[in-house]
Amino acid sequence: MLCPDSSQWKLSAKAFCNISHSWFNCLYDENNKNYTQFCRNKPDFQRPGYKFIIRGSLDGKPCNTNKFQPFKFWTNSSSDCVFKKTNCTEEGQVVFDKGNSTANRKCRCDYTSGYAFVTQPRHDCYCDPELEDCSCYVLTCRAKEVITPGSHSAKLTDNETVAITSTIVILLGLTSGDFIEKRIAMEVEELITSNSYSLHDNYRDRLGTADSALSSRIKTREFIEKRVAKEEGKRITSNRNELDRAKLCLKVNYKDIVTTVKNDEIVKVLEHQNRYLKKYQIEQIQSCLGKIKRNQKLLEIIWSDGIIGFDAFVSALEFAGSYKTLIDKIIRTKEDADINLDALDTEVDGLYNEHISKVKRDYFEMHLNDWQQYDKVFVETKATKYTEEMLRANNFCIVVGGLGFGKTAILRHLALKLLYEENYDIIPKVMSPLDIIDYLHPHRKQIFVVDNIEDEPANSWSLQTDEISKQLNDRKGNMKLLISCEKQVYNNLFKNKEQQFESLCDLSLFPLSDDEIRTVLAVYIGEKQISNALEFEQNAEYGVPFLCKLSRGRDIGTIQDLFKNPLKYIEQDLKKMRRKNNLEFCVMTLITLSDNCFKKEWLNKNKSLPEDLQTAIEEVCDDFGLDFKNESTKAYIKERFERPDTVYINRTGEQYHLLHHKVLEIMARLCSEHLMNTFIQHASVSFISSRCLFASIPGSSERNIFLIEKKNEEAYFDRLFTDLKHGDMLSTFHNSQLTFELYKNKFIKYCRKPESNFKNILSKLQTLADETKRDCEDVVDDYEHLKWKAQAKKCNQPVIASVWEGCPDMVQLLIDMECDVCATDRLNRSALFFAALFGYSKIVNLLAQHRGDISMCDVAGRSPLYVACDTGHANVVKCLLNLNVNVSKCANGGRSPLFIACATGHRDIVETLLTKSECNVSKADDSDQSPLFVASTYGRSDIVTILLEHEANIEQYDNRGYTPLFAATINGASQHIKVIQTLLDHNADISHCDNTGRTALFIACEKGFHKVVEILINHSEDIISKCDKEQKSPLFVACEYGHANIVHMLVKKEKHADINKCDAKGRSPLFIACFMGHEQVVEALLENNAEVDLCDKDGRSPFYISSRGGYVEIMNKLFDKKANIHKFNRWGGSVLNVTCREGHLKAVEFLLKNKVDISKADNNGYTALYMASDQGHTRIVDMLLKEDANVNVQTFDNMTPLHTACARGHIEIARLLLEYKAEKDITNNANATPKDLAKQNNNIAILNLLSDKA
Repeated sequence: MLCPDSSQWKLSAKAFCNISHSWFNCLYDENNKNYTQFCRNKPDFQRPGYKFIIRGSLDGKPCNTNKFQPFKFWTNSSSDCVFKKTNCTEEGQVVFDKGNSTANRKCRCDYTSGYAFVTQPRHDCYCDPELEDCSCYVLTCRAKEVITPGSHSAKLTDNETVAITSTIVILLGLTSGDFIEKRIAMEVEELITSNSYSLHDNYRDRLGTADSALSSRIKTREFIEKRVAKEEGKRITSNRNELDRAKLCLKVNYKDIVTTVKNDEIVKVLEHQNRYLKKYQIEQIQSCLGKIKRNQKLLEIIWSDGIIGFDAFVSALEFAGSYKTLIDKIIRTKEDADINLDALDTEVDGLYNEHISKVKRDYFEMHLNDWQQYDKVFVETKATKYTEEMLRANNFCIVVGGLGFGKTAILRHLALKLLYEENYDIIPKVMSPLDIIDYLHPHRKQIFVVDNIEDEPANSWSLQTDEISKQLNDRKGNMKLLISCEKQVYNNLFKNKEQQFESLCDLSLFPLSDDEIRTVLAVYIGEKQISNALEFEQNAEYGVPFLCKLSRGRDIGTIQDLFKNPLKYIEQDLKKMRRKNNLEFCVMTLITLSDNCFKKEWLNKNKSLPEDLQTAIEEVCDDFGLDFKNESTKAYIKERFERPDTVYINRTGEQYHLLHHKVLEIMARLCSEHLMNTFIQHASVSFISSRCLFASIPGSSERNIFLIEKKNEEAYFDRLFTDLKHGDMLSTFHNSQLTFELYKNKFIKYCRKPESNFKNILSKLQTLADETKRDCEDVVDDYEHLKWKAQAKKCNQPVIASVWEGCPDMVQLLIDMECDVCATDRLNRSALFFAALFGYSKIVNLLAQHRGDISMCDVAGRSPLYVACDTGHANVVKCLLNLNVNVSKCANGGRSPLFIACATGHRDIVETLLTKSECNVSKADDSDQSPLFVASTYGRSDIVTILLEHEANIEQYDNRGYTPLFAATINGASQHIKVIQTLLDHNADISHCDNTGRTALFIACEKGFHKVVEILINHSEDIISKCDKEQKSPLFVACEYGHANIVHMLVKKEKHADINKCDAKGRSPLFIACFMGHEQVVEALLENNAEVDLCDKDGRSPFYISSRGGYVEIMNKLFDKKANIHKFNRWGGSVLNVTCREGHLKAVEFLLKNKVDISKADNNGYTALYMASDQGHTRIVDMLLKEDANVNVQTFDNMTPLHTACARGHIEIARLLLEYKAEKDITNNANATPKDLAKQNNNIAILNLLSDKA
C-alpha cells in the first residue's frame, strides 16, 4: 500500500480513527517492508535529522543520505524527511561538504579544472545553495597566475610557500620550520620547472641539496599531481576534523555559552585585545536584545569563521579570567567527544519559551526592537527609580498617570533593564490576564508588561487579581508584572485588593524638577537652546515627557506656550499645517483614515492595493494636490514619514501611527471638517465604529472626534450597510454610538425603512454564516478569552453580534427582522449563551420569550447557566432558574453549575443554586472531584462552610484518593488554613491516605507548610508515624525536602516520630538529609541522637553518601559524632573511591587528612587513583600521587590508571602518571597497552606524549 497524500490526512483520520485516538499515522514498517496505517491519541515529533518508522514499535531513524531535516518535525504522517539535498551537479560544481541529516550539502567550484564562482559567496571556499547563487564559470588566468580554492587568480609572490600544478595552487601551509619530504618538494619543483614557472631563491635554498639529484627523480606530471594531491587530501581531512571538533564544542556547550558569558566583556576583549571583531560586527551584536541574543549573534560570527573564530573566542575567555569552568568544558568536549556531524545542527532546547509560538515571538521582538530605539533617549527620573524599587520589592508595580506622563516609557525602560541585567524574558504585549496564564513558564524569568489598561476589558483584570497575586507569590521573583493605567481605572480595579496590588507609583506625586525637565528637553531640542533661567509651568493634566516630545524643532517661546495649554497648541499647530497644505498633515490624515495604523508596504513601488484603499488614499492625496498614482509621489510621502524632524508620527515595526491618542482625536475632528465624504466612504471599519459621533447628540461639539453632521447621517448609515453587505458587522453591531439613545433610535428607524432592505441583508449574512460554519474545521475554543471580552468581535451571526454590546433594542430589531434566535457560531454558541456569558439578564429574558433555547450548550457542553455561574452573573442565574433551567446539566468533564460556582468563588450564586432541591451538593466531575473539593482547593472558606451546612460529603475523594482536606493541604496558602480548620472542626478523617499511601500531614511535610503541619499534629499526633507505600514517614519526607523547621517540630514528638525509621530502600531520615545536602536538617537529627552509621540496603552510610555529594560541612558533623569513615558499600567501594569518582576536591582532602585507606579497591579492582584518572579529575590525581598511591595498580581487567587516562583522552593526567613512573608497556586483558588505547581513539597528543622521543 501507499500512504495517502498529505491533503487527505484529515479525511483519512475521520474514516480510519475514532474519537479517543484521532491522530492518523501512515509510516514505513522496516520489518514488513511496507507502509502501515494506525491511530494514536496525540501527534509525535522527532528531533532534527530523524524521521519516524515502525521497527517493532514507533522508532526514529536518521534521514536518507539525500534528504535532511533541520528542525523538529511532526512526522506521524510520513516516513520521510522534509527537504531534498542539493546535488551540486551544475556545470563546474563539485561537492565541498556532503552535509548530514540536519544540513544541506555545500558546493564549490572545481578550481582544479579552472572554474570560479559567478557571484562570490560569503565563504571563500564554498557556497551554501540554500542562501546563495552557486553558479560557476571558466576563469581564464594570465601568465604566471593560478586559481586558488577561493576562486581567485593569484600571482606567486616572494613569500608564498606553495606547491603548484598547471591549474592549481595547493595550499600545504608550509613555513620555514615545517617538515615535508624533500622528495615531494623536489617533485613539485620539477613540475614547476617543466611548466616554465620560477621560484624565489630562498625557496630553492630550503630544498637543500635536492637539485643535484633532480635529474634522476623526474616523474611524470600525472604521478606528481597525484602525490601532491594526496598530501593535500591529508591536510584537508585533518583541518576538516579540527573544524568539526571546534563546531561540536560550540554546539555541545551552546546553551552554557549564551547564558553565562558576559557579552560586553568578551566583545571588548575580542575587539581590543585580540583585534578579532570588526566595527560592523560589534554593531550587529549590540543591536540585539539581551545577553542571550547578543551571545547568539557573537557565536554566529565565530561559527562562520571556523578555527580562527573558535581560537579567538577561547582566547578571549581565558583573558577574561572568570570562565575556567566553561573553558574546561569546551576543551574537554574537543578532546573527548567523537565527531558526530548530526549533532552540529540540532536544535538547542531551553533558549526560548516554548509556550509562545515563533510567530508571536517574532512579533514581540519587533516591538522590543522599537523599544530599544526609544530607550536611547530615555531620562531616568525620581518616578523611574521609585517604580524600580517597588518592582524589585514586590515583583509588581502599577504606574498611574494621565496623558503623556511617561507611563509607557517607564515600563519599557525597566523591562529592558531587567532583560539586559538579569536576563528576563519580556512579554511586551499583554492584552488580558489569560495572556499571562498562556505565556507563563515555570523555569524562566519573565516580566509581563500591561500598558494602559482601558475600561472595556477592565472586568477581566478585576476578576483575575487573585490568580495573578498567587502566581507572583509562587514564582518568588522569577515573574514580575508592570501595569500602567489612568487613576480612575486603578481605583476601579486594584485599590481595594489585597496589599500585593497596592504597589503603586502615582506619577502626579512625582512632578519633574526644573533640572529634569531641562534634561528631557535637551534630548529633543539640544542643550544650547535651553536657558538656565528658564522656568516651565507644569500642567497637571498633561505630562512633561509628552510635551517635551512635541517640543522638537520649536523655539523656547513656543515651548512655553505649549506647556501652558497643550491641546490648544496642538490643535492650532495642526490647523496651521492644514492651511499650508502641509505634506506632514497629509501623511497624518492617511494615518487617521486607517485608524492609526498605516502600513509602510502600501507605499512600495508598484504595490497593488485593494481598490477601496487605493481610492481612499488617492482622494486624500488629491485634496493636497498630490497624484498617488505617480510612483515619485509614493517615494515623496515615504520620505516624509521617515524624516527625523517629524513631530507627531511614530513607527512601530512596519506601521506608522500618531504620537498619542489625543493627537488622533484632534486629527479626526479636523478631518471631519474638510474630508467628510472621503472618510465616510473609505475610512477603516474600526474608525467608523469607534471614532465617529453624530453632531446632533448633545455635548458632541465639545469632544475631539469625527463629527457627522445631520446632512451626512444617512450617508453614514449607508456606509454601515455597505460594510454589512461585505460581511463586516463591526461598524453596525459594535458601534460606540449605540450607547446614545438618539443614535440608536435613528439607526433602528433607518433599518425599518422598506427601501433599506435590511431584512434581506441579514438573511444573506445568516446564510453565509451557516455555510462558513459547515465548512469550518479545527476551530480553537476561545472561551477563556471570550468570557473577559478579550477576544476580537469576529462572530458572523447577526443575532449574536447584536447581543455583544448589551442593547436589548438591537436584539429586538433582529427578532422583528425574523433572524433565527437559535443560530449558533462555529462552537455551537447561541445568542442566549453570549447574553448569559456577559451578564445581560434582560436580553436573556427577551431571547427566551422568543423561543431561545436556555439549555443549548456549546461544543464543550457549557450551558448558559454554567457560563453565568462561571462569570459570576447572579442576576442571569436567577433569571434562568425562574425559567426552570436544568440545574444539574454538566459541561464536558462532568462539571456542574454548582461545581464551577464553587471553583470561581461566587458565594451568592452557590447559595442560590442550593435553594433548588434538584441541585446535588456532592455531584462530582469526571475526576471524582466534588464542589466541596474544588472549593477547598481554591481556599473558599465561606463556600466550604455553606456546602458542609448542606451536608456535602466531607470524605468524598477524587481518583487520586485526595479528600477535601488533601485539596486544602496541598496548596497551604493563608486562605487554605481556615479551610483546613473548618474541615477538621467538621470531623474530616485526618488519617485518610491517598492512592500512594500519603496522609494530609505527609503532604504538608513534603511541601514545607509549617503552619499546616502544626494544625494537623495538634489535632492528632498518631498520624506522625503513618508512612506511605514506600515506607517513607512524614519525618523522612521533611528531611528529604530540607524543611528544618518541620523536622524540629516532629522530632519533639518522640512517642510517634521514629527518628531512625527507614524507607523501603533502607534509607534513614539522616541518610536522605545527607544525600540531599541539607545541613540544618542533619544538625537537627544529630542533636536528637539519630543513628549515625545506619546504612541503606546497598551498604551506604550517611557519611558515605555525604562524601559522594561533596558536603564537607556535613562530613565534619558526622565525623564529630564518631561516624565510621572506613565503611564501604556492598560493591566494596570505599568512601574515598566514590569521592574521587565524583571529583570533590575538598572532601578528598578531608578524607586523606583523616587517614583513610588510599589503596582500597572495590570488587572490580578500582582504586581511588583509578577512579580519579578515569573521570579526569587532575588535581585529585595529583593529590593521591603525592600521598604515594600505587601508580601501576591494576584492576581485575589488568587496566592501570594510565590505561584509562589514555583511553579517555585525559592528557594532563597521563602526563602526571608518567612523571610518577607509570609503566607504559603494561597490557590489559585485551593485550592492549596505554598507547594502543590512545591510538584506537586517534588521540595524537597522547600518542606524542607516549612516544619514545617524549
